[in-house]
Amino acid sequence: MDGDCSSSPNGKDKYSLDELFFFSSEILSAVKDRSFPKYRKKLFNCYVNCSVKFIENEKNALTSRFKAMFSLFAFISQCRGSTAGHTTAPDKKQIGADNEEITEESLTIFKNKISLFLTKKEISKIRAVILDLQTNTYTKDEEYSVLPEPWAKKLAEEISHTFPAPKTEVLKTAVADSLNLFVPLLIKELRDMFISKVKPFGSKGNLLVVDLIYLENYFKDRHARTEAVSEFIAEVQGHFRPGLIPENTEHLREIQLK
Repeated sequence: MDGDCSSSPNGKDKYSLDELFFFSSEILSAVKDRSFPKYRKKLFNCYVNCSVKFIENEKNALTSRFKAMFSLFAFISQCRGSTAGHTTAPDKKQIGADNEEITEESLTIFKNKISLFLTKKEISKIRAVILDLQTNTYTKDEEYSVLPEPWAKKLAEEISHTFPAPKTEVLKTAVADSLNLFVPLLIKELRDMFISKVKPFGSKGNLLVVDLIYLENYFKDRHARTEAVSEFIAEVQGHFRPGLIPENTEHLREIQLK
């Protein structure tokens, strides 16, 4: 995994996430084979360490590193038997680095650390996309469209590319967990970009609400948690100029559903 094996020279993905995970199936079978306990641990640790090195390598495409992360999380989940219907739990002493037992707490810390590492890079990439496409000033009193802006649509497209929708159940869980970590961080970035401590929103601020509702619906379709988006919508509506009443949120939601 030294090179970017999931991207082709023209920049397009060579393998889907499901295909990439399929390549680890033989390794998974060997790790689950209890005939050679010492090699199970070595093979497990080797796969994890190689995956982490690939994820940390800045020369590899970011989408490929995300795929490697999802595949790694799914691999660990199946090795531990933590996903119902896939594998049975390993021996009492779990497979792990340095032959130590992997607790749920340590596994969560490990996964969150890797997810956060890549997510921050994706957030930086998304910020550049928004700055390039976002042209409206929400502090003005102007008519606004009830359609989402290009930056919001491009943002959803970028997220779909980074967080694909796999067919394999264990991969769906890995992607969903990372997406749920991503959403609050994205909202924090949008808050830093759009909420001004000095200038409140004018009527054009309703357009930002339209964009956020579009993203909220997108995340709902991806079965991601949307509490952070809903809270930010309420915060935006509370940031309008005194005396200026923002458009009813439910009305804007109904318009987008038509």
